[in-house]
Amino acid sequence: GQWSSTEEIIELAKVVGAYGGIYATHMRNEGTQILDAIEEAVRIGRESGCRVQISHFKLPTDYVARVGGSQATLARVDAARQAGLEIWLDQYPYTASSTSISTLIPDWVLANGREEARRILSDESQLPRVLESMKQQYEVRRGRKSMAYVVIAACREHPEYVGKNLQQIAALRKMPPGTELLRDADLPVEAVTMEDQYRAAIAIYLAGGATCVFHAMDEDQVSHILRHPLVSVASDSGVREFGSGQPHPRGYGTNARVLGRYVRQLKLISLEEAVRKMTAMPAAAFRFSDRGLLRPGFAADIVVFDPETVADRATFEQPHAWPEGFDLVVVNGQPVFHQGRMTGKLPGRPLMGPGHAASGK
Repeated sequence: GQWSSTEEIIELAKVVGAYGGIYATHMRNEGTQILDAIEEAVRIGRESGCRVQISHFKLPTDYVARVGGSQATLARVDAARQAGLEIWLDQYPYTASSTSISTLIPDWVLANGREEARRILSDESQLPRVLESMKQQYEVRRGRKSMAYVVIAACREHPEYVGKNLQQIAALRKMPPGTELLRDADLPVEAVTMEDQYRAAIAIYLAGGATCVFHAMDEDQVSHILRHPLVSVASDSGVREFGSGQPHPRGYGTNARVLGRYVRQLKLISLEEAVRKMTAMPAAAFRFSDRGLLRPGFAADIVVFDPETVADRATFEQPHAWPEGFDLVVVNGQPVFHQGRMTGKLPGRPLMGPGHAASGK
């Protein structure tokens, strides 16, 4: 809905709500206008009659002081709840996000589609305006002095960029062809300007794009959000191909990280509350009538783990690592993981909410 008006989304959500569905939103803004974005999500739910799920709730460090921290953002959600709106949240327990490098490109460049964006970015007469827009976004409004917080996770055209940040890539692009580096630490990043880094991002976009990891959040805010009773645990990850690229570790470690770090080590939330945030709460939010609880007649989805040893092993530097401490995973009554190995069974199926049955499809 990025290019849609609020009114258009409300009309669509009216249909969704009529069938018992949910409006799950990746909010329009997660920076200086995050409070306005929350209000927009609330308005859409209120005027459409549709319940709302705000996906991967977070607050980048750059904006904590400006908006009042997650205390302020969560307070807006609490107020909506108290006013009668059914609104839910989810979060991944990391201080970095992950998405396409296209998010670094100004919105006005992307507004009319990819081909038009490529035409603008390839036009030397328009580049000054693009670069000025990026400067205003990152240097003026966010106070950034470097784009090193952006790390390439996957890039088809430039696999040599994987694991490097934009500052390093900008330095690499300025070096003579054929230069051999023994280590990334030898890259002359001190000679790189912000414009060099913007140009590196533009070049990667024009070469086909890349998936990036953005190290832009604060641990205190992550912890504060996790404690909120409306926040479920979610990985926000696609299915990973083991060993391919350097993706966000959340695809391997999300649930184990909550259980090992935030429950056992930090005692931030109880074990029971963590399990609820992974099972019963999201099942209730999405109206899965036979999931999320151990109860007769419900689907036999069961995970057996040791709360004293469960831990994530995936890191940002080495993301392809299985978690530890899990003994058994049962999906729809069939074991898919047992005694340290996958069984080869594939009993999983898509889960449909009430809108699926109500629509007759």
